Order: sequence, then C-alpha cells, then structure tokens
Amino acid sequence: AANNYANRIFTPVEIKGSDEISLLSRSFNAMGIQLQDYIQRQKQFVSNVSHELRTPLTAIKGYSELLADEIGDRPDLKKAVFHLKNESDRLAKLVEEVLTLSRLEKGREEFHLDRLNLSDLIKDTTEKMLLRAQKYEIKIVSDIKPEVYVRGDKEKLVQVIVNLLDNAFKYSPPGSTVRVSLYKEKDEAILTVADQGIGIPEEDRLKVFDRFYRAENAHSISGTGLGLSIVKHIVDAHSGSIELTEGVEGGTAAIVRLPAED
Repeated sequence: AANNYANRIFTPVEIKGSDEISLLSRSFNAMGIQLQDYIQRQKQFVSNVSHELRTPLTAIKGYSELLADEIGDRPDLKKAVFHLKNESDRLAKLVEEVLTLSRLEKGREEFHLDRLNLSDLIKDTTEKMLLRAQKYEIKIVSDIKPEVYVRGDKEKLVQVIVNLLDNAFKYSPPGSTVRVSLYKEKDEAILTVADQGIGIPEEDRLKVFDRFYRAENAHSISGTGLGLSIVKHIVDAHSGSIELTEGVEGGTAAIVRLPAED
C-alpha cells in the first residue's frame, strides 16, 4: 500500500464538523500530509545521494579500466579488477536510473515528440541487444509488422524496449526464447515482449511498477527494481499503457499500447 501511495498526490478533504468522525478525519488529513512530505523528502534524499555518487563513480570506472590495461598477466589481479569494474558499472547504472526516475517523477525530463516508425525502431534496438541475449543464452524471435507509426521520443522509447528486453533476459533460463511482436490494431500500436522465465505472481503485477519493488520470486536475481517504473513513466508520458500478464508459454508478457499514427 505504501508503494502505491508514494505515486499519488494527497489532497486533504475539507472538514467542517466537530463530531468524532470529523476529528478523526482531520487526524487522517494530518497523517496524509505528513506521510506525503516524508515520501517526498525520502525521494529527494535518494536523488541527492545519487548526484553525489556520480563523480566518484566515474573516477572509479576510469581507474579500473586503466588498471586493466596495466596489470599484465597476473590472474589474481585481473580477477580483482574485473569484479571492481563490474560492480562500479552496476552501481553507475543504479545511479543513472535513480536520477532518470527522479526527473520523470518531477516532470523535469524533456520529451521530444516526432513521428516515428516504431517497427524500424524495435528492429534496430532488438538487433543491438543480440549480444546481451547471447550472454544469457537467450534466443530472440521477432514478429514485427512493418510501417507501424507512433508519435514519440525516440530515445525514451528505445529505453522502454531495452528495459523490457533486459528484464526478459534476466528472468529467463538459458536456452529459452524471448518473443517480440508489434502490430497495429485500430488506433493502437501494440508491442509485446514475452519470455519463458519465472513469471510474476498476479498479486505483484501492479506493484513491480513502483520504485525499488521486486517480486518475492525475483530476490535472488540481480536487479535495481527501477526498470519497470521508468518504463511506466515513459509509456504514461506517451498517453499509452502497459500491463503484465502470464505469457502463452509461461513466464511474463509485457504489453505496451501506444496511440498509433497513420
């Protein structure tokens, strides 16, 4: 409940009476205001810390890359530097996601909307994700109908596709298939990314759009808990919708609907 509350704006209800129900209602108003203030201060704190981490993280990444070039044939040092670089990359990604989400939540992220060929955008992005899919031993099968157009921000929609594919890879077993489809139905462009992974329990399918929330069955898999929250904010900004359902082959199907252009 607290996660859902964090994404809402609390509006106190005007209370005029003086009976017990009115007094109780005023108490709830006060609690709501205090809770919203706490949530906003918490979000601001996380954003501020992320800003402060950005510079030292850049330095750590730079030095780890320099060390990798200088250590020669010492296997022990190579392993240490490899882990240092991987962890700094992971933390840098978390910082960037926190800052992106913070801008989206505050309405400070700029969107540059143009008429886009979503079919080509998905094909190009999927091809660029092939190496990552190979790392997880995942096969991508695409069914992209041509000439499906939307009005959108190219970079933001690429981020939506990347985040959905990345989730599908992470939560799927090696040797499985991720299916990507796009078609136009009436006035909607419908993108589906379906995996054969662990799935999301029905009671968690709305909660996973909240920042840092992770389903119970996903805690053993590395992740920030921010990817789907970013996706939802971007899709909402395009007057679209996203839902998570159980896939035809098990796992999870993420279905994004965007207003289509002729």
